[in-house]
Amino acid sequence: MLDKESSRSFNAYLLGEIRPNEFEDWLYSYPLLEEQLGVDLYLDLISIDFTVQSSKKQVKDLFGSQINYAAIHQEQILNTIGRLKAREGSPLELIAVLYKYAEMGYFFLADNDLVANFGEMGKSISSALHKLDEKQQWERIQTLHKSFLFWIAEIEQDIKQERIRFTGKSNIGFYGQEYFIWERAF
Repeated sequence: MLDKESSRSFNAYLLGEIRPNEFEDWLYSYPLLEEQLGVDLYLDLISIDFTVQSSKKQVKDLFGSQINYAAIHQEQILNTIGRLKAREGSPLELIAVLYKYAEMGYFFLADNDLVANFGEMGKSISSALHKLDEKQQWERIQTLHKSFLFWIAEIEQDIKQERIRFTGKSNIGFYGQEYFIWERAF
């Protein structure tokens, strides 16, 4: 299993958040990668031609099971929740992040209507908020969705106290979409 930093970099590359040349630069500069992968897998990795489009599929096929999705997804969700609680940044962008993770299978994030209805059904929510500046967006959320900030604080506590556990496992659902599995402890 890759450490958290390696998992972040592999995941960012696979999601297109970093360019192939940035990923390739990182893999040559990260001193622990060969140790984590072993010599054979490391050689397979550095043998990939990152200038071809199929390189992402090669990386996913060879190393997808090595990525510590549980750790990086938990970290990213907690970071987003922390920013929401502190009202740092655009609430629309932050809620969109939670919605993305709900779509990925972390359905506990869809327990709140503001997140659950953010996608196709929630276009009216996002279009209404888009017309406001950031300060007004926060005020509107606090006024119309009073339970939202309380709810995210509860989710944060559930994750930190391991009442919600990220397993790192996934299933392939309809249309080939990957869904990540989590567990709730009572």
